[in-house]
Amino acid sequence: MALIAVSGQPGCRFEEVARISAHRLEFELVNESRIQGLIGREFGADVRVPDKARADLVASILAGLATEHHLVYCAAGAEMLSRQFPGTLRVHIAAPDSVRTGNLMLDRRLERAGARQLLRELDAAQRAQYKSMSGRAIAPPYWFDLILNAESMDSEQMVEMI
Repeated sequence: MALIAVSGQPGCRFEEVARISAHRLEFELVNESRIQGLIGREFGADVRVPDKARADLVASILAGLATEHHLVYCAAGAEMLSRQFPGTLRVHIAAPDSVRTGNLMLDRRLERAGARQLLRELDAAQRAQYKSMSGRAIAPPYWFDLILNAESMDSEQMVEMI
């Protein structure tokens, strides 16, 4: 089955791109909340999966789902699954800070200063997550097959590219 891995910088609305892509392609969408639900159902709601084991656990869950459906997997670090799933289309959504701040202002109903602070916090959390998962603070561009700029395209245009 086909697998498209969609990730992006905080504030780039990559979840929206993944949702629309899954709908248009008639693929099943698997996002972080769905993964958490599946982990909770399998191991219990209170279980904390160690960061080093998370990628293998997610790969195992996706492998089971992929036996029945084409998938769009949407999460920060989704591109790291390409080792377990050769042929995965790895898509990354990026944009300048000004665009990401504006998106956070609209999406979270924040003033500019609050959105800038939130963006700094989200960026730091994403760097820490990448560091714990891969040993690197950021994903290098060669980890992706397609990088889309949210400054020059809206979600619908990005979906068309995918």
